[in-house]
Amino acid sequence: MNNRDLLLGIFVMIIWGLNFSVIKLGVSEINPLLLTALRFSFAVIPAVFFVKRPQVKWRYLMGYGLVFAIGVWGMGSWSIQAGLSAGMASVLLQMNVVISLLVGYFVLKETVASIKVVGSVVAILGLALSVSVTDGSVTMLGLLFILIAAFSWSITSIIVKKAATKEVFAFSIWGMLFAPVPLFTLALLQSGPEQLLALTSLGKGSVIFSVLFQAYPVTLFGLSLIHISEPTRPY
Repeated sequence: MNNRDLLLGIFVMIIWGLNFSVIKLGVSEINPLLLTALRFSFAVIPAVFFVKRPQVKWRYLMGYGLVFAIGVWGMGSWSIQAGLSAGMASVLLQMNVVISLLVGYFVLKETVASIKVVGSVVAILGLALSVSVTDGSVTMLGLLFILIAAFSWSITSIIVKKAATKEVFAFSIWGMLFAPVPLFTLALLQSGPEQLLALTSLGKGSVIFSVLFQAYPVTLFGLSLIHISEPTRPY
């Protein structure tokens, strides 16, 4: 790894670390599913018009978009509104690494090295210890949502692997095209027609900042940098 890659990696870590606090800023004003729908709407349009569609089957793009947007970030945002602190959400989402090992072993029949098993056990024990500290930063509902998000992240890995694409950035952009409509629909079903009135909250600086930060620095810029250095990792 050269100095350029190291600096870019650190920069992405900072952006993604701040992301959860920015999500909390947004969900304090509007429905988390609506916030996520707006995030992916701004991220995809107009980007999708400038990125060539990858040559994969539509079902992979659709599956990726739905799982990544609703499963990972819809549930991740909802977990914060449900009482999980931004810091704990960020840490617990990393359970996707352990879940991915389990999915790889039991579903994809992959070989798991002993050192990874030991590391996973240590990670689980550490996360369990963190969750056991009942200082108000963890709620059962929030914990459930973030674990769904972590599991969904692992599913996106399988979808990308099955799609067998080398154009991962384009795959992500076109996949996310399928995210906004289902998210808007779920927000509407959850809170009723009056939920549309929440769009007036876009006049609030905190909501605008939350949506734009998630759409551009986190989603588009972060995706482009990560896919340059780690082209097979599904962000």
